Amino acid sequence: MILHVMRRRNAIKKSALVGATVFGLSGCVTGDTGSEGEEFPTSTIQSIIPYEPGGGVDVLGRKVNEYYADELGVTIEAENIPGAASLNGLGQLATSDSDGYKFAYSNIPGPALAFKVEDPPFDITDVEGLAGYSGTSVVIVTNPEDDVEGYSDLVDRYKTGEFSTIGGADLDVTHLIPLFMRDAHGLDFEQFVGYDGGAPAVQAVASGEIDAALTSEPGAAASVEEGLVDPVAHTYSEGGTLLTEVPTVTEEGYENIDNVGRVVGVALLPSGVPEERISILENAMENAIDDDELIDWMDNAGGWIEFLSGDEVTDMWMDIHESVNEIVDVDDLK
Repeated sequence: MILHVMRRRNAIKKSALVGATVFGLSGCVTGDTGSEGEEFPTSTIQSIIPYEPGGGVDVLGRKVNEYYADELGVTIEAENIPGAASLNGLGQLATSDSDGYKFAYSNIPGPALAFKVEDPPFDITDVEGLAGYSGTSVVIVTNPEDDVEGYSDLVDRYKTGEFSTIGGADLDVTHLIPLFMRDAHGLDFEQFVGYDGGAPAVQAVASGEIDAALTSEPGAAASVEEGLVDPVAHTYSEGGTLLTEVPTVTEEGYENIDNVGRVVGVALLPSGVPEERISILENAMENAIDDDELIDWMDNAGGWIEFLSGDEVTDMWMDIHESVNEIVDVDDLK
C-alpha cells in the first residue's frame, strides 16, 4: 500500500507509504547536550509503532527512522506493538521512562475515538508531542452506479433515506470523521460499518455492500482509477495531490472540519521528558524530514510533509480529544 505524499516547500509538507523495511541505523552525528550538561542521545532509541507491520504508520515511520537516526547519531530500533486501535503501543509508551529514549509514531486524529470508546488505563496527558512530520487528506467514495453528484447530493441522499450506511476503518480516523460530518453537515447515516482498514471499506462500496466509505486519498486513488468507486469529496479543506479535481467539503459550502479531516503523522513521547531533550529530538526530526533524498522518496510515493513542533502536536492532541468528548456519545456507537 502506498500512502501518497505531496511536497509543499513553503510549509514543509510531506507524507508517504511504501514497502516496509526494519531500520536499525547508526549515524555519524555527535549527540547534543541534554539536561544537566549530559550528552544526549548516547545510546539506542526505541520507536514504538502501535500498528501491524506493513501499514501506513509502520512504513513511513521506518523510513523516517533512517534519516532521523543519521541526525541523532544513534541507532533507532522500531518495534511493532499493535492492538486495541493503537492503544496497546501507546499505553506502553505512556508508562515508559521519561528519558527521551523511547517515542511512538502515531497520527492525529487516529487514536482519539479509541480513547473515548475503550477507556484505556492511561490518560491522554501521559503522552506529549515530539514533532509532526506528515499529512494526507481523506476522501469519501461511492459506487459509480449510484451517480452521486457531489457532497451536497450525498448529504441529501442520507436525509431522504435513499442511503443509510457508511464505512471506514473501525475506531480509526475514518470512523471518527463521519461522526463529525453528521454533527456539522447533517450527514444522517443510520449505520457505520467498521472494517479492518480502508481497503476493505472501499471494496464494500464497490460491491454495493455499503453506500459510501471514507479512506485516505492514496487508499482511494487506485480504485478510482480503475473505475470501481467514484470520489465525492476531500474532507480536508486544502484537498489532496492525487485526486486534485475532486472538490473539498468546504468548497461545496459545508463547515470546515480540518481538525479531523486530514491525517497528521506525529511522533509522541511519554510526558515528563526534560525540555532540553525534547528540543534536541524535535530539531533533529525537523532536519531529518527536510532531507532532499527523503523528500524525493516522498514525492514519488505521493502525499505531503508537514513539520510541527512538539508543542503544536501536544495542542492538537489535546484539542482533538476534547472535541471527541463533546461530539461523540459512546452509547450511539453500540
